[in-house]
Formats: sequence, structure tokens, C-alpha cells
Amino acid sequence: MLSRRTGLTSQSAAASPRLVPTPLSKARRKISARNVILAVIALPIVLSGLILLAGLCLYRAQHAAERSKALASTTQRSSPSIIAIDDKDVKYHVIFSTGCSAYQDWQSFVFFHRAWVVKQPGIVTRVVSGCNPEDQATLQSFFDSMILPMAPERFRIHFTPDFSRVKPGTNYKYFNKPFGTKHWLESALGFPDNPIDEDSIVILMDPDQLILRPFRDNDFSNSRWMFMAKSSTPRTRVAHGAPMGQLYGFGLQWKDKVDITKVAPANELPSPIETMSNLDARAGYGVGPPYIATARDMYTIASKWSEFAPAVHDQYPHLLAEMFAYCLAAAHLKLSHQTAASFMISETKMGNGEGWNYIADIPDEQLCRRDLDDASWPNLLHYCQRYAWGPYFFGKNRFPKDFLSCDNPLLAEPPTDSVSFLSQFNHPQFPDGSHKSFDARQAKNNVFILSVR
Repeated sequence: MLSRRTGLTSQSAAASPRLVPTPLSKARRKISARNVILAVIALPIVLSGLILLAGLCLYRAQHAAERSKALASTTQRSSPSIIAIDDKDVKYHVIFSTGCSAYQDWQSFVFFHRAWVVKQPGIVTRVVSGCNPEDQATLQSFFDSMILPMAPERFRIHFTPDFSRVKPGTNYKYFNKPFGTKHWLESALGFPDNPIDEDSIVILMDPDQLILRPFRDNDFSNSRWMFMAKSSTPRTRVAHGAPMGQLYGFGLQWKDKVDITKVAPANELPSPIETMSNLDARAGYGVGPPYIATARDMYTIASKWSEFAPAVHDQYPHLLAEMFAYCLAAAHLKLSHQTAASFMISETKMGNGEGWNYIADIPDEQLCRRDLDDASWPNLLHYCQRYAWGPYFFGKNRFPKDFLSCDNPLLAEPPTDSVSFLSQFNHPQFPDGSHKSFDARQAKNNVFILSVR
């Protein structure tokens, strides 16, 4: 029986009238490192059947020597010259942007943990914006104690100013993504004057995304692409001038809802966007995270993205303003993205626009197995939706903001036998007590997500 305060609920917990987590107390930031460690070690957790968070004690034992070495040298820990490469000598940077909140602490822990589990090559960096000095010190301690031991040579944290108010009179936290990305590229990789490695590949993700199949060898041959002409051959590698991204469902809104002549500087008009066909706009620019580009291209885009974002928000003051600004920046620069339909899974009802074909090809009896060849999986899970089957439910917004504290209860693991998990229930149940009808395909997709460890 699970507490009503968890994201993954049992049937009777789901019927509880108070499922919304309590607001975060400022005292959360004062939890001692010891209490946080105890909290995580005590959790035999699958995050709503998503991610195992237990085993920190094992990390600490296995990596004690590496941790001591890393903690002994701040310079070594922060040096961008330590670049892990894959078997093909490809250099990677995986980055994700967050605010300075406890809500994103558990998401960040899960992000790093998953990157460690799948052995994602390269440097993985949390770009944190807007911490005051006290919170920055607390978060640095949390990172040093909880995350760095997993991979001392490869896991990083980077702090930036708060960019949420760069537009006077506005508090839009998602300005931190373009401005934070640009800040990191300048601070960590030396752009624009002294770039350390323009050829490395930067993969920009969201904090609520998890790597299922690692990006490696700059090989995208096992990917499915959208909007390719029948006579064309898709690229299988990222190169200068040839970025990639995941198809998102906002279509041409980035182009239709924003007047580029009020965004781009007068000396850069007319913009290529003004004469761009809808076919070309849809094929090369309607993308979202993961954004994948060489470091040189990512800096070019991030600079224009940061420049455009406030003006885009003037015309479109809504959630997706920064995403539209990215599309407009890339299109204005004529950096067309090859558009993938298979990098990500998220919405279990989605058809060809996401990588669910990988899941459809997994036999039901192997759905919960984790020893499958990772080529059988999409690259990442974006857990921004609600997932349920039978009494098991996951919704990230129902997690207590201070989930890693000892005051919060454990989570329940769903069955590990995927056939029985699928067959013993005939519908999902949501926390408000409502039932929905899933067809066999959607049921299988939900079971897969709830079973990711």
C-alpha cells in the first residue's frame, strides 16, 4: 500500500482525496548530506516503475577511490579538458538545463543515474540557473556526495546566473535554457574566441528525459526519419552544418504564430524564413529535445536562440516560446535539422511521430527484460505524460517536491513478469478514480514505461 504522496499509487491510495503534494519548504535545502544519503539508500525505488534510485551505497563502495581523487581536486572536477570518448573517438557532451529547485534535484539524480547505467559516453552536465549563494553551496554539496561518485571523470554541474528576468517585467523560467546553454558553451568549451573542441557533439536534453539507448559512435543508422524525399538518403552522422532533432507535435506554429520581422534585427532582414516553404519549414525545423549538433553549430544556434527568445516571448508569451525561438533561430541561420521520429517515446497514444515501433517489436514476454540489445530501444524516454496500468500510476507532478527527503514514503514496484502484468488488469486506473480504455498497443506501451528500471 503506497502513500498518497507518491507518484506511483496503489488502488486504494489512488482513491484518496488528497493526492497533490504539499508545497516545498525552504528547509528542504538544509537537509544534511547524511539524511539525503540515508533517504536514497533506504529506497528500493523504481520511480513509478521508471528508474531505480537505490544502490547509492554500492556506488560509494565501488567508486570510493575515484571519488576521493575527484574531490581532492576542484580543478580536475571542473576541467573541460577531460573528455570521455567512445569507441569511434567521438567526443560527447550531454547537457540538461534546470532551475535551482528541489523538484529538479530528484529529476537530475535520475538523469545522471540513467546515463551511468547505460554507459553514455562523454561528459554529462547539469546546467543550473538562478541559485543564490546558499542554495548553490547546498546543491554543490548534494552533487559532490550523491552524483559525482557515479562517474567522477564524467559528471559535472555548471552554475549560471538567473536569466528568467532578462525581459523586463517578465518572469519566464524557460529563458534559462537558451541563455544557460550559451553560458555553458562559453564557460566550459571556450566559445566564441577559444573553443576547446568545435567538433565534439552536444546533445541538449530536458531534465525529465532519460537515456534508454546511449548515443555513441555518431551512428544514427538505426533511426527513423520524417519528411525525407523518396529519392534522398538520410544522413547517419552529425556533422558541421548538419544537426538533428526529435519531431515534436507543434507543427508550423513556430512559424505561423510569430512574425520573424519583429524578432530578427533589421540588418538581418529579410530573413530566410520569410520565403521558406512550409514543406522545408516542417522538414527541417519543427524539432525539440534532444537537439544534437556539433559544438560549433550549437553555439551558433544558442547565440541566436538567446537573442530571439525575448522577442518571441513578446509575441507568444506561453510555455513553448523558447522552443519556438529555437526553431526560428535555426531556420534563420539555415541550419536545417534532420528530423527523427524515433529518438524519443513519450505519449503512449502517439503513432509514427515517436519511437514506439521499437516497443511494438519487443515480444510481450520480454517487455520487462533489461538484457535486450539496446538497439531494440528508442534513445530516450520523455516522462512528461501520465502513465498507468491497473493500479500502477506515474505522474511526475504528483511527486513531492522534496522526494529525496527521509519524510517521504517508498514507492511500489510493478510486477516484473510482463505477461502477467499485462493480463491481470484490463484497464488503467488514475488517481481521481477514473478508468480509461486502452487498446492492446497502448497498454503495452504503458507497461513498458512503468517497467523501465
